Amino acid sequence: VLGVAEREEGSYYNTILLMDPEGIYGIYRKLHLTTQDRLWASPGNLGLPTFDTPTGRIGLATGYDVLFPETLRVLAGKGADLVCAPALLNFPDPIGLAPTTISYSHPLAPEEYDPIHHLIWRVRAAEHNVYLALANWSGQWRNIRANGNSGIFSPTYSTYPWPEVIADEGEPALTMMTIDTREQRTGRRSSTHPLSYAPGDVAGSLTGELAYDIRDTIPGNVVRSKPRLRKRMPFWYLDLVT
Repeated sequence: VLGVAEREEGSYYNTILLMDPEGIYGIYRKLHLTTQDRLWASPGNLGLPTFDTPTGRIGLATGYDVLFPETLRVLAGKGADLVCAPALLNFPDPIGLAPTTISYSHPLAPEEYDPIHHLIWRVRAAEHNVYLALANWSGQWRNIRANGNSGIFSPTYSTYPWPEVIADEGEPALTMMTIDTREQRTGRRSSTHPLSYAPGDVAGSLTGELAYDIRDTIPGNVVRSKPRLRKRMPFWYLDLVT
C-alpha cells in the first residue's frame, strides 16, 4: 500500500494504491482534503471501496480520513477486515498519562501506564471493529513535518497488554503483526447487537458517495461483535443521517 499523486483527465488526486505481485490491485482517492491538499488535488470520486484479497477484505484510507469516524464506519459496514492508512500527519501528538496521587483504574495503573497512548487510533479500531494499520511518515522536510507514531491496532481491547504493535517513536521502522481474519469472518454474525449499532438508513446520506450503498450491505455483512462493543452504548450519528 502506498500513496501517490495521480492525474486523470486534467484532475489531480491524492491517491492510495493497493498492490499485488501483478501490479495495481485497488485504488482509493482521498475524500477528506486538507487546506494544503486543496491547493492541487480534487476530492476523490471513487467512494470508499473495499478489496477482497486471499488474506481478507481490505479497505483503504489516508491518515487524515481516519480522523473522521464515518470513514471507518462505512468500511466496517462493507465488511473490511483491515484498513490500511498511509499518513502524513503532524497531529495528534501522543498524550502520556501524568503522575497522580490517585490510582488509575486498571489497565492504566501507574506501573503499567502507556507513555505513548495512541488513543485515537485505538478508538477507531475498537469502535468500528476492524484492524487498522497506520503508517505515518516521521521527520521534517522544508516546512513539512510528520510525527510518526505508526502502528497496527486491534479491534479487541478487553485484554491487556493491548493486542497491537507500535513503531518506535520518531524513528523509521518496519512493524509487523499476525492477523487471523478467520476470526473476523466467524465473529461478525455472532450477535444481533451490531445490527442495532448501525443506523437504520444511511444510504446516500452522509456526503454523496461516502455511504452510497452501505444500508443494503449491513444486514448480511454486519460489523463484528466484540467484547468492547457489548460494553458500550451504540452511537447513532443522528445529526449526520437525518
